[in-house]
Amino acid sequence: MPLHECLPLEIFETILHFCIGFETPFLDLVTLQLVCRSWRDVIVNASFLWGTINAAEGLLALHRALQMAQDSLLNIRFMERSSKIDKAEFFNLVGDRINQWSSLVVQSRSGSNPALTALGTKKPPNLKTLHVIASHNTSLVKKTVVLFGGDPAVGLKDLRLTNLPIHLTSLQLAGLRALHLEGITSVSAEEVIEIISQSPTLEILRLARLKDAVLLTEPCTGHPDIVSQHPIQLAFLIKLHLSTLHLPFLNLLLSILVVPQLRHFDVSCIVDEQPAARFLAVGVRHLLPILYHIVVVSPAYEVILSSWGYYTIRIGELTITIKFSCGFSMDHFHETYGWLSDHMEVSLADLPLHLKLVDCDMEPSHLEWFTQQTNVTKLTLQSNPWFPPSVEQIIPLLGRPISPSVSSPSPNWLLPRLEIIVTNLVSYGGNSDIVDIIERRHLASMTPSVGLDSPLPKRFKEIRLASVEKDGRESLPNEDWISNVIRVAGGADVYWAGKKIRPANKTATAISVTTAATTPHVLKDLPLRHISDDMPLHECLPLEIFENILYLCVGFATPVRDLVTLQLVCRSWHDAIANAGFLWGTINSEEGWPAFHKALEMARDSLLEITCTARFGRSMKIDHNEFFEVARERISQWGSLVILAPRCGPALAALRTQKPPNLRKLHLIALSHMHLREEEMVIFGGEPAAGLKDFRLTGVPIHITSLQLAGLKSLHLEELPSVSAAEIITLITQSPTLEILHLALLAGAVLPTEPVTGQPNLASNHRIQLPFLTSLHLSVLPRPFLNLLLSMLIFPQLRRLTVCCEVDEQPAAQFLAVGMQHLVSLLRSIIVDSQTYKVVLSSSDYYTICIGGFSITITFSHFSMDHFQETHDWLSNHLELDLANLPLHLNLENGDPEPLYLEWFTHRTNVTKLTVNRRWSIDTAIERIIPFLGRPISPSPSAPSSYWLLPRVEIMVTNLVLRNFNPDLVDMIEKRQSASQISSIGFDGPLPKRLKEIWLSYGGRYPPGPPPMDELLSEIVGVAGGADVYWVGKKIQSE
Repeated sequence: MPLHECLPLEIFETILHFCIGFETPFLDLVTLQLVCRSWRDVIVNASFLWGTINAAEGLLALHRALQMAQDSLLNIRFMERSSKIDKAEFFNLVGDRINQWSSLVVQSRSGSNPALTALGTKKPPNLKTLHVIASHNTSLVKKTVVLFGGDPAVGLKDLRLTNLPIHLTSLQLAGLRALHLEGITSVSAEEVIEIISQSPTLEILRLARLKDAVLLTEPCTGHPDIVSQHPIQLAFLIKLHLSTLHLPFLNLLLSILVVPQLRHFDVSCIVDEQPAARFLAVGVRHLLPILYHIVVVSPAYEVILSSWGYYTIRIGELTITIKFSCGFSMDHFHETYGWLSDHMEVSLADLPLHLKLVDCDMEPSHLEWFTQQTNVTKLTLQSNPWFPPSVEQIIPLLGRPISPSVSSPSPNWLLPRLEIIVTNLVSYGGNSDIVDIIERRHLASMTPSVGLDSPLPKRFKEIRLASVEKDGRESLPNEDWISNVIRVAGGADVYWAGKKIRPANKTATAISVTTAATTPHVLKDLPLRHISDDMPLHECLPLEIFENILYLCVGFATPVRDLVTLQLVCRSWHDAIANAGFLWGTINSEEGWPAFHKALEMARDSLLEITCTARFGRSMKIDHNEFFEVARERISQWGSLVILAPRCGPALAALRTQKPPNLRKLHLIALSHMHLREEEMVIFGGEPAAGLKDFRLTGVPIHITSLQLAGLKSLHLEELPSVSAAEIITLITQSPTLEILHLALLAGAVLPTEPVTGQPNLASNHRIQLPFLTSLHLSVLPRPFLNLLLSMLIFPQLRRLTVCCEVDEQPAAQFLAVGMQHLVSLLRSIIVDSQTYKVVLSSSDYYTICIGGFSITITFSHFSMDHFQETHDWLSNHLELDLANLPLHLNLENGDPEPLYLEWFTHRTNVTKLTVNRRWSIDTAIERIIPFLGRPISPSPSAPSSYWLLPRVEIMVTNLVLRNFNPDLVDMIEKRQSASQISSIGFDGPLPKRLKEIWLSYGGRYPPGPPPMDELLSEIVGVAGGADVYWVGKKIQSE
């Protein structure tokens, strides 16, 4: 089936939208229209696709795009360097549509721009993004520009201003998600602090070169005393960039910003004469816990040194740049390097280092320091083409042992662990020194190291070459010189300007270069092939990446079968998989004994991820006692253990006395309640569960206190009646890095009436900070304990909250006010982008309301529709969400819903999708609802005229397809599809919309075999009137 027929129209249009680039949006749409007539019709009718406008495409494209966009929002992009339209003419044309502007990105050579003129008197009502960038500094102009006629910038979410004297105070900025201010001398420190304080939802903050943002020595009337400023909570900030700010103001910002979710931190400052340790201790020390999480998983780091007066140290997503007014201080770098190594608890001496020297006139003693104190594996030598190169004198030093010095009494090779070299020190005639060091280092790796005070140099794996002339074009290298580089490279990958080069055939050792006289700077007919030309996947990628791709292809259900299948691709894949022991470490007992033994044999010393399952009604392929008898011989290799079985006895026997030293994940899930009658068991011989990060316990009575759990990332406790409230609070307190927390059916978590000696005082008002928690599930807990948890946990980064509790007789507003009132602002951030919501009603015992990442379930002994309506109204009012107009998916399960229920949903909500399901094991009369949907309902006190129930429903899902058919279902579909053609006179409300999708499945105990009830399905397809009909998830094709 063509793509546009497989997907709903809205999803297909969204995919097309993602295919459109910002550089050539009009050209991309015209190209997509050429696929077929159906694609052309979709694109022509989807006006929002034409809303992206770039001045670089010319006047014709602009007129056509404005015509096709109609009333859709416009995303406007004007880059003066690439624009094919005069800027005055461009903004004159798009200015007529200023009410449709959604985003505006302007980059010009100076601040004089018609865009500012257009924005000077009026704010586009739909403007969300505003980027105005002047390439040349216009901030010397003392007169500031007032935008939007002085009105507040309501609705603006993304603001970037560069080198422009904009009057920021008049904008009254608030609620921003991204803020970028650079080169603006008219903004003060107080204004910056005020803008940040008014935007607690900031995700990206970049401040650079704000010369007037200086701390005042004395408080100024009318301005806040920012020296005593309280901390500013930025719970959603993930990226922070502070560059070339007044040093006291920089230190103040770093001290008052609370950024628990920070993932990228870039700081740059001028520190003349000031010791590095002093600056770092004042500005960065209190951020060390957050910075540690940013750099803790870094596989390598980077150092940039430049004689132009700066150095940069980049570890993971942490970047620190120190600038000097004049000169460069290697001693200052040493001090900063040592401070980071000590305080970040990262062994920089062993971590692979990318050393980048930019126009750096480095002495041999400096390289000797890097040789002895660091592990340089990649070296970049870069020179500016506009100035005489100073870095090239380093190249000869790398091609021979250096004479003895005070720190090294014997000769030694500089940077012996170097495997990758990158340089642009290649002129038209080549560079003989580069060929010389490559050849010498490769030969040295095969000679004895007698008399040397360091290891021999490693062979190069990659050699990346380039040369950029002053006109910006890549110069063509000498043919013989490139041939010499490949000859001495000894099998290393050689790249020119980012593209891998190699001989056209395996026997060639020289490269012939043919150029056209008219295009001296273009490689023409060069017999060098890109790495992607007709090469198998395993030859295109480094082995480690290829192995990781294979690992992601292996499922947890049938890992050995998947690997054996992948080995059949070719001999190279077979060998790669056989040699990668970690690929075989995933073991599932469902695959049987042969697969189990093969996995253990092939995994060798790799960590094992063991899954052992045994469900009711299914025969086990491996006896669990025998399985763990064999597996416990490798207990030191267990990395994760997941048990899903009626009883977890064999696994517990293996864990009773010994803790697997490498165990990171432990899931024990009992499918029966037999364990609940047993006493709590101590595992790991009573030793702490050090290193455990993911812990799940369901229905298995383990003595949790003895595990001394701490530092968990995921905690799931369910059906454990013996676990107390104090134990749970202690667990959470000792795991501030929790990302997932799931607590359910913990009947023993009852708050004591009086404080218990040796246990935390649960009645106190102390808070538990969980800055990394993204998912929280609390289900069927004692109500006082549930309220306590919701009141004491602080989780600014929460993205999913699920609450389920029993509320008999208690008004909904009372429960919500006690347990949820203080979370209203957080819930708003979770649901703010919700495009729809869902309600599940079970007339038997519960209802659920799901809005975005928030879900609340209320259970009863007897269902109450009044209680549901009260909860629905509370959420709509307190979350400031217009639930009456938001598309609703209504799911009715079991029970016998009265027409009165549906009448409420008809008048108070916007139901666009309806699911009606029954469970075969429950005696229900829910199928009686179907006839009500197929005819107008008689007048009632609330509706004096006849009306259709749920008239906006466009998607119908039901399993009310039984062996004796369901004529009411066919009749309902036919009547709703034809009702849109009759007159609406006399009806209290709109006529029903035509159904677009009908999803059917079988609701009895024993489903019929395929093909399923051809007569009924053919009848439904016949009356569907063009709607898509699905049977058990598969679309039915009409003949």
